[in-house]
Parts: sequence; structure tokens; C-alpha cells
Amino acid sequence: MFNNDLQQKILAIILRRKVGLSLTASNRLLHEANGRALSSEKEILEFVKPHVKADYEFSERNVASAVEALQKHEMLGIEVVPITSARYPKALYQSPNPPAALFVRGHIDVLDELPGVAVVGSRDISANGAEITRRITEQLVEQGYVIVSGLALGVDAAAHRASLQSKGKTIAVLAGGVDNPTPKQNQRLAEEILDAGGLVLSEYPVGNKPFRDQFVERNRIQVGLSCGSVIIEAALKSGTMTQADFCTKAKRPLFAVVPHLPANPLKLHCEGTQELVSRGQAIPLRTKKDYDELSARLLEFREQFKSIPLI
Repeated sequence: MFNNDLQQKILAIILRRKVGLSLTASNRLLHEANGRALSSEKEILEFVKPHVKADYEFSERNVASAVEALQKHEMLGIEVVPITSARYPKALYQSPNPPAALFVRGHIDVLDELPGVAVVGSRDISANGAEITRRITEQLVEQGYVIVSGLALGVDAAAHRASLQSKGKTIAVLAGGVDNPTPKQNQRLAEEILDAGGLVLSEYPVGNKPFRDQFVERNRIQVGLSCGSVIIEAALKSGTMTQADFCTKAKRPLFAVVPHLPANPLKLHCEGTQELVSRGQAIPLRTKKDYDELSARLLEFREQFKSIPLI
């Protein structure tokens, strides 16, 4: 017999698999099922099947497989947080196209401390870019923010490490399952994040390998978990640039580090960040003097989310 909590988790796993439903349809279905008495595999099957596209095979075997998958997640210490859960982050819920569920490994209470701030950027990080990442991250941690990033090489890893060194909390958002963090070079960093009281999370169940498109979609979650984003360094055509587009859609402030002088004496990798500033999509961070505006704008948005009622 399934209670409502178990029912929602099982449905979330089913809907994250290929049953022909869009993310919007999946979210709508989870809300429709919330509070209904779907207490057996058969009842879940009868509820889901009419919504599955005709060319997708869906049977009791699919439901049983989802039940087994939930048990596997629990054995691995991975929490399934459906969009209908009170633990689902409010800031993410209020963002465009939120995931149907989060698969969370680590100290789940960190979700209650959100929204945080996303600190992201290029895999190709300069020496001065690394130092700027450290300084900005350290200030944000001092102000009580959870640092959100993507565990990638370069700026992402530097932001996570700076957060750990500052005794802050950090969340790594993955493009694949949380059972196998990528890239392999940062798997130890993922464990350090967990050991320090942080989180590793994804919108995908365990066993899911990260594909190229999923790295782009992962950026919308980073934006949704945050009251603003800071891009440290970015090439003009880097995947980091999609963070800016998601920020615009979510109406969250975006900051970008750019040279303090036209000659770029710090040799920052800044083609992308300069482009974002030049077209008015990002607020420039040129020197430490700009950090006060960063703090003020982030605080303004963080206060807005405090007034959002629980789901």
C-alpha cells in the first residue's frame, strides 16, 4: 500500500522515463495525482496509462520497475523530491519549466536555505579568474548564501572549492544521475561537497548518463535554485552563455565579470561576459566596488522569495 508521498515519488520516476509526456504535462499530472488515493501499482497504472502516448508501451511492469528504482534510490541514500513536495525549492518552483522531481544526494536540509547564488563560468579558467571566483564566492558565503554550480572543470569547480574553504554550503547540479558525478576528475570534489554538508542533485534518476543537451538544461536548474547568477569567465560560444538566457526567462539578475580596463590587463577570458554586458543582459562586475551592487540586488530578490507561500 502506497501513501501519498510514496505515490508521488513513484510517479515522478515513471514520468522521468520515456513515456511520451512533456515536462509540462508531467508536472500537471503530478499535481493532479497529489492527494488522490493511488495506493497500489494497479491504481497508478490506471491513472497514468490514459495519458501515455499510444505508441509507447506502458504496463504494470513499468510501474513495478519504478517501485524497484525508488527502493534503489533509498538504498543509495538518494532522496526523491517531486514538484508537489513541500521540500521542493520555492524559487525553482517559480522558475520557467521546473523539473518534475529532484534526485538529491546529501544533506537535504540545504534545500531549505535556498535560494542561493549560482557562480558559474568557463571550463578554461585564467589565474585571475580563479582569484575573482574565490573572492566573490567568499563574500557570498559570508552573506549566508548557498553557492550553486555545475561541478564542471574550471570556474564551477573553483566556486565549489571556494565555498568549502569558506565553510559554506554548496550544491552541485548534475546533467546525469547523482550516483555517478561527472566529470570523473571532480568526483572527489563531489564527495567533499557531501562531507561538508552540501548537496549533489539532478532532475534524472540514478543510472542516467549525461548527454550534451542535458548540460544546457541543467543550467535552468542552477538559475531556478538561485536569486541571481554570476558568470566569471565565458567564451562567446560556451555553454555557460545559456545561463544568461535562462536568467532572462526567469527574471533573475545576472552579473558578469568584465575587465576593469579596455586592455584587459588581467587577461580574463571575457569574450562572452563582455557580450552579455554590451547587450544589456548582465550587470558588469569590474572591481570590488561593484560587489556592493551585487549584494544589494541579490538581497532584494532573496527577500521576494521569502513571501512566497509554501507549495
